[in-house]
Amino acid sequence: MSRRKSTNSNPSALKARLETLLKGVTTVLAASKKLDIAGETLTAKEIAERLQKRIAPIDAAEVAQVRASQAVHERDAERPSTLQFVDDLESAVKGSLGASNAALEHFGIAPKRPHGRRSAAKNGDAKTPPSKPTERAA
Repeated sequence: MSRRKSTNSNPSALKARLETLLKGVTTVLAASKKLDIAGETLTAKEIAERLQKRIAPIDAAEVAQVRASQAVHERDAERPSTLQFVDDLESAVKGSLGASNAALEHFGIAPKRPHGRRSAAKNGDAKTPPSKPTERAA
């Protein structure tokens, strides 16, 4: 009899193999039937228990993946309304406290900077030095 390699890392495929083996062990072998497995003598009942223990974490992971997928879907579905609520709340806080109130920083909102006096250079009142004449190449 040829030995089947166990290199498949796909959990679904492994689960299918385990379930098929479990079905065969529970339906074909008598509960007291003993088999030598890797140097250990086990009854069909013990083999079935070990197979079930190996199936359990695969099932648990599948359930966790489904729940995670559902949670991501719910999060993404709520994103637009959440963003709108946050924008509305920030606007209400600014309206209540004032756009330049330093307390806005406690809400994660940058307060509007107060308008200060502009310097003469920024107002355009400053005299600019006369420009130098340029030479043109003939």
